[in-house]
Amino acid sequence: YLSGSRTRQRLSQRLVGLPADFRFVDLGCGLAGTLVQLARDYPQARLQGVETAPLVFLCAWLRCLPYRNCRVRYRSLWREALGPYDVVYCFLSPAPMAQLWQKARKEMRPGALLISNSFEIPQVPAQEVIELQDWRASRLLLWRL
Repeated sequence: YLSGSRTRQRLSQRLVGLPADFRFVDLGCGLAGTLVQLARDYPQARLQGVETAPLVFLCAWLRCLPYRNCRVRYRSLWREALGPYDVVYCFLSPAPMAQLWQKARKEMRPGALLISNSFEIPQVPAQEVIELQDWRASRLLLWRL
């Protein structure tokens, strides 16, 4: 799944107010559109993406090269430690969301944000929902740990 431009813009707007050097990870960053948007909007932020599809990873890695504050690693989201991040973002599928919630609860710091594009965590209502009003009826679901 790729995050659309409206999603990237609304996500960026939602992050206003975080410390300038906030740490952000995109789990399954795809072609790095979200990372590039945030690298432009928040030049002091420290942005990380992880991706396991080889060609997609290569494209993402190349797209992030011009930005000092943006890196992409070829690795599974399950091997990425979530503790260092202020914001964890994902646009995965319904299947891994319960397992991701367990990982987030175990690893993320109190006060850190978990943001899912469109996919809910079973039986854990989002604390905030941002309707994106796009053709997919996308929404950003947020949980503060």
